[in-house]
Formats: sequence, structure tokens, C-alpha cells
Amino acid sequence: MSSRAQRVVERFEAGDVDVSTFDHRAHVITGWAMLESYPFLEAVTRFARGLESVASAAGDAEKFNTTITVAFMALIWERMAGEPYVDGDDLCARNPDVLESGILGRYYSRGALWSEASRAAFVLPDRPLPGAA
Repeated sequence: MSSRAQRVVERFEAGDVDVSTFDHRAHVITGWAMLESYPFLEAVTRFARGLESVASAAGDAEKFNTTITVAFMALIWERMAGEPYVDGDDLCARNPDVLESGILGRYYSRGALWSEASRAAFVLPDRPLPGAA
């Protein structure tokens, strides 16, 4: 684990997150740090647990969405598998599409992504994958 990733993970897992500034970019950077630090399934589990706590602390527990969390972690992991990144900012700089709010719309309809089922458990994409025949 890099020292940069370790610092991000330690703060996140300790609950040292300012919910007012924990925006999408902060989610992506924290996701990078978790994936840099743990095997995929463990990183996803720890990240999801932390996000549920952040959402609760912000008074928006119902905002947590399992499908969005797992899908973004898979997207970040896919980028990380291709090349190393110095830190989460580096990943964001070289992959600006991960910062697009609607990127998961490539794979999911709005109805599928925001369904009760997708909040509770991971739901497979309901749109054809880009490049699929």
C-alpha cells in the first residue's frame, strides 16, 4: 500500500470524512485508495461500509446505493489494472470520464440504477455494454 493510499484509507475508515465536501471526486479518490490497499472484494466491502456510514452521518442513509458503489469500484479497478497511478488525483487526471456524473448511464437505465433493488444489492447492467455485439 502506498503511503498516499494508506493516509486516505486510514482517514476514511476512521470516519474522518467531512460530509459537506465528500463529493464525487472524493469518492473516486477514496475508491482508488481502497483498491490500492486491498483485494477487490475486500476493498468494495470496506468502501461500501464506509459510504453507508458517511451517508448516515449526512442524514441521507437512503442515498447509499450498492449497485452504484460496486459499479464505480469496478470501473476504477478496470482503469487501475491497465497502468499504475501515483494517487487518486492522478487517476482522475488521466481518466476524466470517471468524474462524469452520468458515466454509469452507459451501462444502466435510470430506472434500473435508482431502483430499490439496486440500492439493496448489486444489479447487473441493463444496457448493452459498449462494444458488445
